[in-house]
Amino acid sequence: MYKQSKQSKNSYLRQRAKLLSSIRQYFNFHNVLEVQTPVLNEYPTSEPSIENFVIENAEKCRYLRTSPESSLKKLVASRIGDIFEVGPVFRKGEESPIHLNEFTMLEWYRLGYDHKKLIRDVELLVDYCGGRFEFRQITFMELFVEHVGLNPHSTSNAELSRAIVRFGLKLNDTEKEDRDYLLTCLYVLGVEPNIKAYGAFFLTDFPKELRAYARLSDDKYCSAQRFELIINGVEVANGYHEVIDPIEQQHCFEIDNETRLRRGLTATKIDKGWIAALKKGMPACAGVAVGLERLQMVLDEKINI
Repeated sequence: MYKQSKQSKNSYLRQRAKLLSSIRQYFNFHNVLEVQTPVLNEYPTSEPSIENFVIENAEKCRYLRTSPESSLKKLVASRIGDIFEVGPVFRKGEESPIHLNEFTMLEWYRLGYDHKKLIRDVELLVDYCGGRFEFRQITFMELFVEHVGLNPHSTSNAELSRAIVRFGLKLNDTEKEDRDYLLTCLYVLGVEPNIKAYGAFFLTDFPKELRAYARLSDDKYCSAQRFELIINGVEVANGYHEVIDPIEQQHCFEIDNETRLRRGLTATKIDKGWIAALKKGMPACAGVAVGLERLQMVLDEKINI
């Protein structure tokens, strides 16, 4: 993160401080409360694509948070109102020019918002922080059809598998039936190499298999009410119209664990506190997470973090 000369490091720190100040000014103006939640959590993330850092001692196992999502949703369920947090998160095995094992995440929740309204909120924040981008929205299907030639919502697993093989990747029998994996592979192989040309855009209407914890739409394909902000080829933000039904959220966790087991990973404990908070009555809301180092990178027109 700081592999720079002393002069460039000092400049980076000043720019980072300016960015943090702008973020807090924006949310203060919009009456969004800043909160601070624990970095050590009782429950790991169940998301199959994210690996947890484990902290073990003689008494009990704890996990460095991969996001503040669970803690923030518990606060939202307590009727605290709109909230945001800026703080460190940890993801094992993520090291590249645009990935860090430890990075800073900005995450916020807006009551009464859906994903469409939250997209506008993200645009306004980025503008306030100095971004000068012409945003547009592109659906997952539009990019997938353009660069892979298949409908991501309706194409069979067999056809998706054949497309991956054409890219030169071999699949085992388990992977051929893992639709989440197939769609992600084709996105990485066929779409990602081309997205820099689209500038700044919101990727919307994800296939339901890539919903994570987003609500599903009542459209033809039950697409996920999820979006990503991508700027010059870099994913900067990931947002949802949040699941607020405890039974639906429990199902999402169970699907995560089924996927983990299918991929040879260990199933995780389901976050009972998260489910309990939803049972109390979670207000309708939308939430989004932003990688702060990546946001600063694209604002400064850099190629790495």
